[in-house]
Amino acid sequence: MSVDRVVVTGLGCACASGTGIEELRGSLATGHSGVVIEGEDRAAWKLGPEPVTFGKGVSKMALRRLDKTMRMALHAARQAVLQAGLDTSEERHRFGLVVGTGFAGSGTSLEYMRTDWKDGPSLANPSLFPNTVPNGPAGQLTIQLKLRGPLTNFFDAGVAGENAVAYARSEIVAGNADAMVVCGVDERSEPVVALESVYARAAGERHPDGLLRPFGNARSGATFGEAAGVLVLESEAHARARGATVLAECGPVARRAEATPPGTRSDHPGMLAAVAAAALLERGWEPADLGFVSAAACGSPEFDRMEAAALRAILAGTATMVPVVALKGYCGELSSSGVLRAVMAVLSLEEGFVPPSARVGVVDAELGLSVTAGDAPRPLARGRILQLGAGAGGGLTALTLSRP
Repeated sequence: MSVDRVVVTGLGCACASGTGIEELRGSLATGHSGVVIEGEDRAAWKLGPEPVTFGKGVSKMALRRLDKTMRMALHAARQAVLQAGLDTSEERHRFGLVVGTGFAGSGTSLEYMRTDWKDGPSLANPSLFPNTVPNGPAGQLTIQLKLRGPLTNFFDAGVAGENAVAYARSEIVAGNADAMVVCGVDERSEPVVALESVYARAAGERHPDGLLRPFGNARSGATFGEAAGVLVLESEAHARARGATVLAECGPVARRAEATPPGTRSDHPGMLAAVAAAALLERGWEPADLGFVSAAACGSPEFDRMEAAALRAILAGTATMVPVVALKGYCGELSSSGVLRAVMAVLSLEEGFVPPSARVGVVDAELGLSVTAGDAPRPLARGRILQLGAGAGGGLTALTLSRP
């Protein structure tokens, strides 16, 4: 059995601009970014108060076993499953889970290893160990949500979220699952802050104030954030049969890979343009059909310039007419940002607006794009969105979302 259409029926989030969907919806409507700069680490884009309200069904003992990454993931996942109305007590073997992450519980891993190195393995806290492995969030989520369908984890830099969406969609299309919970999650931990500096040096970026300004005239580099985003994907037939509200249609994810030096992204606009063209061709869309493009822009001077060149190539004569939105200003750079950005895109489809690009400041006019800025959304002229992704290591993706 195979299906043709895959739809979105649930959304969840835990990020600086909203620890719930309605809060995030409000942030998108006003261009408000809740990301803050803290202490001597001027680049510390923090989530803020940690979400710890999970409702019924999560015991205090279970919570003690979950580190921050897992708590963010569970918080967002429970929102999405609740909105979708999935009854995981039935057909649980037909409901699966996929998680995309770049760093998983890296803070917990460091805590565990420090004790191991300093005092020896016999004094290391065994309760921390399950949180140190990359598939820890996936394992804990499937236990807490009582899912028994396909389960996997994508652990890579920059496009982990998009890869998770692609895998989930393929499992549904192949008939291996009726619904898939797709989670993208990353925390900003001490190892991530150190890696951020490595990436900046590899890209030759100077980042004096830690502010991420995607497509901004004063952009100086990418800054990692922390967040979780969750989508519930289903076959349209399954969603309609159970009376679920369909929020959007999720098209295929076009993907390419290019070998790049560690910590650097592709610098070939033709490659990214080819990925975008493949995604549009799959849906039978023309560039002029797009309501907006959700760009992968992260504030890197060179990458943002490369992506702009790719967009000018694919949009051609519509480059100054199709709005381009840089959503990472709402959460910071994340290896798993693809899922959270897809959540924001679906909210934009629901509201019928093109959100402002948070924290951009003055748009770099030399990019030749219609980048949204300010604090007011634009009307959404067409209910079709192209979302681009690019990762350190050469991964390139293009995802399409549309009104049902």
